[in-house]
Amino acid sequence: MIIRNTIIYVTLDTITKASALIILPLVTKNISVEDYGIYKIIMEISILVVMFSTFGIGSSIARYNFDKINIKRLYTLGYLTTLLSVPLSIFFLVGLNFKYDIDMVISFIFVGIVFLSIFNSYTRVYFTINKKIKEFSIVKIFELSVFFITVILLDYFDYLSLYTLLISMFMMMFVNTVFSYNYAKDIINMSYKRSFYYSFKKVKRFSLDSYFNGIVKYLNSNLEKFFFVLFLSATQFGIYALAMTIGSIVRTSGTALFLSFAPVYYENHKHERSNKNIQIYKLLFLIAPILFILFLYIVKFLWNYIVDSSYNEAYQYVAVIGFLYILEIYYGLAQYHYFQIKNTKFLLNFEAVFLCIYIFTLTIVYFFSSLDLKNILYILVAISFIKLLVLVLKDKSHDMYKILWLILINVVVLFFISHLIK
Repeated sequence: MIIRNTIIYVTLDTITKASALIILPLVTKNISVEDYGIYKIIMEISILVVMFSTFGIGSSIARYNFDKINIKRLYTLGYLTTLLSVPLSIFFLVGLNFKYDIDMVISFIFVGIVFLSIFNSYTRVYFTINKKIKEFSIVKIFELSVFFITVILLDYFDYLSLYTLLISMFMMMFVNTVFSYNYAKDIINMSYKRSFYYSFKKVKRFSLDSYFNGIVKYLNSNLEKFFFVLFLSATQFGIYALAMTIGSIVRTSGTALFLSFAPVYYENHKHERSNKNIQIYKLLFLIAPILFILFLYIVKFLWNYIVDSSYNEAYQYVAVIGFLYILEIYYGLAQYHYFQIKNTKFLLNFEAVFLCIYIFTLTIVYFFSSLDLKNILYILVAISFIKLLVLVLKDKSHDMYKILWLILINVVVLFFISHLIK
């Protein structure tokens, strides 16, 4: 039952995350590179606003769901945090308008997408922790069906544009909200006698820790996107975003790897079979370059079929972005050791230090450098590699420390692959 539910959750989540890739042929055919850049900027900033608006309430609901606290009141508090997204959305829109031409229609859609994203996230928590797999599946299938059918029809009747694409995204969120509301109204409790603060007070420490931890981790993995929002024009960002969307295949594969490898890793450590984990690591580091080459050649072969010629410049960035995401996967695997020995405080501090390094480096690049996009991406690759290396070298009992030579060879090979396959 657990395995079946996990497969369903992962499959539907993967399709949702891959939706940008699935509609890519239609989008690049109908939307200019500049408008695609605006669309991706809006979607990336919306995720950031969602991150800042939640205050870790969702994590606390998952953590304290079966404890003796008024969980319905906590859900209600979570739903009320959606209201915070409105002023935050306006704040970010004002900032974006200094550089990009974002009109009122796009602004209203942006606020709506953010608002519904946060609202729907709490219903998703409810579905997940209460194993409402049937309800979750129904909502997701209807949501995705509406989105894909709308985009296909808009393309067929030649109405697909920046505005209609954003409206399609809003409609997808709205369908989720409508179908989820039936369940949401059962978990909202406005009759709780004490204040919302009293409800939050019980979980405040855990919520805020989860909140700051989540923001630091998210920015560590995505800071370059927001830097490029400042650094690039809308057209340049559209080119970068297309390469990032295709490169995200690597990141999605990494997510699947985390989910499948984590139970095996912890089980092997529990039974003191660390040699088994080392063997798995060796296998992963040996096949990673082969899979990377295969990925790049598949992209090369399919490029003209899935991407309009006006976006051809994006191809040169796919390899380096894929390389960057592979290092991100390696870093995720390296973290298992610290989760195993329950040294998560060190990990959070480590993430915070490297976030500062990322910010400092990108600030230097922004104000004092004339580097092009590709070279900036390779700088980020170098920082990601150093980050991985420091994490492994920190503890000599780390499984990856025992095969450090293989990691170094692997990264050098990946570097040459990203340079040679064009």
